[in-house]
Amino acid sequence: MGQILSSISWLRSSNELGLGIHRSYSMKYFHLTSLKLQPGGGSLFAVADESGTVLIYDFLSQADQPQQFKIFGFEFGGISDLCWINRDILAAGTIRGHIVVLSFRNEAKRLFEVCHVKAHGDGASLVPVQSMDYCPKTKRLVSIGQGINSIRLWDVGEDGMLSPFANESPTAYCEPRHISFLRDGSHLVVGLLENLSIKVYSIGPPWSLTSDYILGQENGAMDDRQLGNAILLQEERLAVFNLKDGFDIFDISIPNPRLVGSGRYDVNPCCSQGISTLRGGQYLLCPSTNGRINIFRSQDSTPAGRVYVPGRPKIQAVHSSSDTSAHDVLIVSSSVNGRPSHLHVWMDVTRRPKFNKVSSPPPQYSTLQVVFVCILVYGLCQLVTSMLPSFQVFITGSGPASHWASTDASLPAYGEPTAQIISIAPTAKSAGGMQLDNRAGLELHGQPNGVKSAVSRITPLSNPSAAQNQVALITPKA
Repeated sequence: MGQILSSISWLRSSNELGLGIHRSYSMKYFHLTSLKLQPGGGSLFAVADESGTVLIYDFLSQADQPQQFKIFGFEFGGISDLCWINRDILAAGTIRGHIVVLSFRNEAKRLFEVCHVKAHGDGASLVPVQSMDYCPKTKRLVSIGQGINSIRLWDVGEDGMLSPFANESPTAYCEPRHISFLRDGSHLVVGLLENLSIKVYSIGPPWSLTSDYILGQENGAMDDRQLGNAILLQEERLAVFNLKDGFDIFDISIPNPRLVGSGRYDVNPCCSQGISTLRGGQYLLCPSTNGRINIFRSQDSTPAGRVYVPGRPKIQAVHSSSDTSAHDVLIVSSSVNGRPSHLHVWMDVTRRPKFNKVSSPPPQYSTLQVVFVCILVYGLCQLVTSMLPSFQVFITGSGPASHWASTDASLPAYGEPTAQIISIAPTAKSAGGMQLDNRAGLELHGQPNGVKSAVSRITPLSNPSAAQNQVALITPKA
């Protein structure tokens, strides 16, 4: 019944983007912390969990399992955020304040670690990397975390190596949640957890605060909203997922940012990525309770439809991307009643590409399975051997080429050993087929020591037509 209701909920999905369910993945991981699509219209997406595992999926592949995975060591801890630097390089921020850079740039296209740096905190302190962003124009990576030097900048090499930016930030925050580049990388937008505090910095040198805004200050009263993740839209507008009742859009192009739009719905405060965009920021996708994804137009914050996740689960993270030449993609991670997570992919049904036909990987067998199969094969061989008759050799003939009879042979007594015939060597040919003359006869090889052959000669039958099925028994004499 639950599956039927889930299907009915899915059928109620409707939206002006034409998004339809594409495929789903079952996982063994319980809490996913970050989900990011490959930039530039790529078909890969990266998923991270709180135990320190990065999984790479291809939503155009027929495979149901991840293409690749990487497990971080204990010194890094779980993963708090992911950021694609380009199509081949992925940065992962951890809960122990490290940034680990992974790359596909090798002949095998396998994921490997390029470098890792300690970005926030000291020693083994649990100061997570809360948010990261990359600017392709300046080729810099920025991260934000708690405590001294909350903002860290890194110059990124062509191979993904990170070098600390010379002009360090003097800022120190208690609960930062978001950071992104602004104005071609010359400014940074910072979002703090409490009261939707938004700040804009000029990198300089020197660093300078250019804008500062707290939600509710224009009315002379503080608001109890808290900031989740945020996304920078066109025309320097910032869309913020607030953990109380929906999203808010701010115009940060002016010294005193102002609220220009908002959307209200039942939110899940445990969602680590609670807002995403499609088609260059024209649409906002916001997860709600009961497995619903609300779609809004960012220009005027009006509803544009919705999609439902089957099973009405709790949504953990949402990410989307638009490649105008190929497709719109929405990926959602969710879980039902504490069970392992699921991934669901939606695509624009009018422009949905076909699956990439890839060969299935060879099956992997454990050592225990291999040992079990070997024992089974050995047992079957022993069983077949025990069922074979004694080593008596019956030579049967049929046709003109095999009419032979023994002229000097005797049957062995019961229980006497029989000879082993390795090969039969003919010495002459005739028009009627293979024949053995009465001089060479039948050659026996490999007889055990002390056993004489009982066959002295084999001669052709005088009347071959009368012996279509003659049998010659060849036995040794003691």
